[in-house]
Amino acid sequence: MASSSTKMEIIPGKDRFLSATRPIQPGEILLTDQPLILYPASLSYLEIFCSNCFRIVSSEQFRCMTCNIARFCSARCYSSSHPTLLCHALPSLIADELQLPSHTPDLIFLLSIYSTSADSILQLISLPSPDSPPYSLIEYLETQFVRLIPRNMIPRHFSHGITFKLLSVEKTYGLPIYGPRESDFIDCDIHDIRAYGLFFRASHIKHSCLPNSCVFNDVDDPNRQGDTTFVFKALDWIGEGKEISRSFVDDHLDMEYDDRFRMIKGLKGFDCKCHRCDTEKIFEKNKLDKGKRQPIAPYAHFIDCHVCHHCQGCLAPLPPSQDGVVSTVMQCNKCGVQVTKNQPDPPAAEDASSRTV
Repeated sequence: MASSSTKMEIIPGKDRFLSATRPIQPGEILLTDQPLILYPASLSYLEIFCSNCFRIVSSEQFRCMTCNIARFCSARCYSSSHPTLLCHALPSLIADELQLPSHTPDLIFLLSIYSTSADSILQLISLPSPDSPPYSLIEYLETQFVRLIPRNMIPRHFSHGITFKLLSVEKTYGLPIYGPRESDFIDCDIHDIRAYGLFFRASHIKHSCLPNSCVFNDVDDPNRQGDTTFVFKALDWIGEGKEISRSFVDDHLDMEYDDRFRMIKGLKGFDCKCHRCDTEKIFEKNKLDKGKRQPIAPYAHFIDCHVCHHCQGCLAPLPPSQDGVVSTVMQCNKCGVQVTKNQPDPPAAEDASSRTV
């Protein structure tokens, strides 16, 4: 759902992005968004998590009558079901997993995304995506896709070009739902990814290694049964007109420049050129003592304030009070831990045209 605190803008020569329509306080909700598609990160998680909302399943009561594999946490999720093509392919896909384990996640994604509407796919392929999957991979995945799905179920818009673009978009914009926070849940822990979501509006929030927002998706909250809403919160003060940014790799923000740059390139397919990376790149080149590799200010302060020491997730303040007092309680978007930290004073008035890139 769009928020009155953000709007989509287009600058000639640049892509679409979201910006603040007014001054934003730390902890404010910037945007809530529903995924166009949610899909499991692994076939092994189908017995553990609901195939619709991906919360922990605690009962055998709801199981897909078609594939007899997917499980659901409630009648509501059961009625919503799960991607049709994935459902049909699951028995064969599980039987084949030992022969093609490295490509199973890509097939899970393609079977899920091609189960959505053509309009949703058109929205996704309109997003800029720098990664270029190898032709041999596309050809192999399409061969497996056609083998798993009867000819009469293959969507009319299934094509090499769309598959290429969808895989590129998924690599760049896929948002994870991490494992359960329960310390005694051994099948999937907080560092594992149980599922991914793809969005349209939220995908216009650009990456930065010094982000001003982060995303929360606590699907296991008992008060949110069946709710797959992702919530984007402000980390710091954001001036009117400022671009909204988030990290595409929340749990790697405390990495040194060289390692972080390679990680982003490998995981997301692009060379990061955010302000922090550009500054640290120059700093790395000019360093004389290569043995001292500490984050430089103000990045050291950001890491201390916003990187969770328990799981390397991102810490955001709780929402401000009704009278506008910023909370000193920070919550991790990954493990849920809460810590108390002092918040900086609001910044002085600045040029609204300066943006995070």
